[in-house]
Amino acid sequence: MVWTGIYGCSSRRRITAPNPAFLPYGYFTLFLSGAFFLLRYFTDNHYLVDPEYHCVYYHFKFLWHRRIRLLLASENITAVTTGSKKCSSKTSSWWEYRVVLVSAQGKIEPLTNWKREKLDECNILASDLASKLQTQYISAPACCILCVSMVDGAPDIVFDESSFFSKERLNRLIIIAIVIALFMVFNFWYLRQR
Repeated sequence: MVWTGIYGCSSRRRITAPNPAFLPYGYFTLFLSGAFFLLRYFTDNHYLVDPEYHCVYYHFKFLWHRRIRLLLASENITAVTTGSKKCSSKTSSWWEYRVVLVSAQGKIEPLTNWKREKLDECNILASDLASKLQTQYISAPACCILCVSMVDGAPDIVFDESSFFSKERLNRLIIIAIVIALFMVFNFWYLRQR
């Protein structure tokens, strides 16, 4: 809308003149784009592994502000493994992998970015990291999703074959279903009021 208001548009061989009322929004949009670019460019996040004390720190830096906090101490790390997710486009599908820590509370902490079809590389990195942290290493199989559940107060780590109703996807589907149901109820209520 801002784009067509400032530069106009052409649809079905008609050229629409720009709307001068949208010019301030164009400047505001450029300002916001520049601000978000600077935020992204001057932010640095990564993890620090301390092989001496066998713990992991989270490092955050924005401009001159730097913060390093303890993410997981050695007694809170249960295992190092590789997490995975299935991705798809209109023409193909693939798997992406990343190295993760599993905490004693069953929480999955990602340590690397997603890498397309790099299972072996992530497994090697996870194995190396597990030896530095002196914790359990669990090799991830191909095309399986990491599932962590708590059993008797300890995390149970299993790899489940990909299904449509994985935990992440199921949560999204439930939220979408609730939003659609609320929208339909509101529409029925609104139509009855008329």
